[in-house]
Amino acid sequence: LQCPVGKIKQIDGSCKTSCAPNTYLSSTTICSPCTDKCAECSGPAVDQCIRCIESTLMIQSTKECVLDCDQYFY
Repeated sequence: LQCPVGKIKQIDGSCKTSCAPNTYLSSTTICSPCTDKCAECSGPAVDQCIRCIESTLMIQSTKECVLDCDQYFY
């Protein structure tokens, strides 16, 4: 199934004008899932998070979402 011009194929197969939460635009016409700790991302890697899910924290220098701050981080 292809989407009409101006629409993007979602993970569930539907067609919308933008990607759903927890997904990113992986090509000009397809949305793909973010990693499990990202609520919003720019790509598939763990260091491409824009916003973390509620139970995690973002390390600003690496853009990675983690459960707990490592030593020397707060």
